[in-house]
Amino acid sequence: MRTSRGFTLLEVLVAVAMVGIALAAVLVSTSATINNAGRFRDVTIGTLIARNVLIEFQVRDEWPDTGDSDGDVEVAGQDWTWEATVSETADENVRRLDVATYAQGRQAAALSGFLPKP
Repeated sequence: MRTSRGFTLLEVLVAVAMVGIALAAVLVSTSATINNAGRFRDVTIGTLIARNVLIEFQVRDEWPDTGDSDGDVEVAGQDWTWEATVSETADENVRRLDVATYAQGRQAAALSGFLPKP
């Protein structure tokens, strides 16, 4: 009587398929982690830029006119654009400032603040 030891072709194919599925899941998970890290970096830097713009408006001695303004800045080797909108509020001695930052055409962050009349 002949007995063989080893795996059948079907067993090997099932094992290879299982390893392939597991590797695909790891690849998808790693890709999502990398994308999230990049997005988190953009949100963090965009928020810092928006906060700087907000502070620049707040420390000015002049009362800003209502309307839009924008600017460009390079941070962390990347070009950023910010847009600011000054609008009136119910209190005539306070104006609202909304700042949005953009990297590569996508909005990264947005902040709002208030400007007291000097």
